[in-house]
Amino acid sequence: MEGKLEDGRVREARRARFMRMGVAAGLTLALVAVSGNALARNFNGSKKGEKIVGTKGADKIRGKSGNDKLKGRGGKDSINGGKGRDKVTGGKGADRHLGAGGNDTLKAVDNAKDKAINGGGGNDRCIIDSAKELSIVKGCETVINGGPKGEDAKRVTLETATGLVCPSQLPTCELNVTLSGIEDATNVTITGSSEIIGLDGALKLIGTDALLNNGLLNGTYGCIADGHITLTIDQQVIDIPIDCVGGSAA
Repeated sequence: MEGKLEDGRVREARRARFMRMGVAAGLTLALVAVSGNALARNFNGSKKGEKIVGTKGADKIRGKSGNDKLKGRGGKDSINGGKGRDKVTGGKGADRHLGAGGNDTLKAVDNAKDKAINGGGGNDRCIIDSAKELSIVKGCETVINGGPKGEDAKRVTLETATGLVCPSQLPTCELNVTLSGIEDATNVTITGSSEIIGLDGALKLIGTDALLNNGLLNGTYGCIADGHITLTIDQQVIDIPIDCVGGSAA
């Protein structure tokens, strides 16, 4: 009887030891999995539409084909939507946003200047910190300010803009820019870099409202290469980047 009892105790001790070993192994695997996710910095999508969220580190995210939703979170991320109708969000950090092909939406609002905001091909919509990032915008047919408005930034600020991509040397590209933070519109000049054509009287600041402190820049232009249109209001300067695609006079 004592021998059987002893055997039972041994079996129970062994079983308890194996259970402790199993729990320890499980915890080890869990820690490895968490560490792996925290250190993962390269994400490649497939041909399907996917949602990919990066880590707090400096990630490289590429969506490839499909209508993807890509988000970088923290860190200095590089996010490429690839082909398809993508939504690219950098999150915090000095990120690189690229829409590539397709009609994409790029969101680069984090109250800091990013490294790059490029819509690429397609009809792209870029939401930016206008006062900080307008100078680095490229390939965005529409720009929307997601940062502080002019009154809050205490300066004239571009709120929305359409017509920033022009395919013609002839002054047939229409530019519409809404502005906020205008306190005095009596001293206004509109000029362009040497690559911009047909500005003589074609662009005008209209609809200024002294009470609302806003206005609309409207008119047409052409281009022979990438350049910029410069709006100066009461010594405040806004350089509006223009992408010249093709530059054909036909």
